Amino acid sequence: MVLHLGETELIGESLKRELTDMLEFAEEELECRRVLLGISRRRQDKDTLMRTLPFLGFACYEPRSGCADHLTCLDTDGFAYMAYAISD
Repeated sequence: MVLHLGETELIGESLKRELTDMLEFAEEELECRRVLLGISRRRQDKDTLMRTLPFLGFACYEPRSGCADHLTCLDTDGFAYMAYAISD
């Protein structure tokens, strides 16, 4: 599952709750193994989000062509990606 936070999407004070709900939905309803969150490189709060998300279990994700799990739908120029692995 890939989600994108664009340049103008608002993020409320309830970010932790919103992400937790989204991750639970991805795991239970969609049976995803991993969730990628793309953060617009033009967001003013991008650096803060990139520092905060690891506390919620996200890790930096660097898409590379030639990699077995390379996703061609990822906009690597416009977005920085964080990944959340859903454990079995």
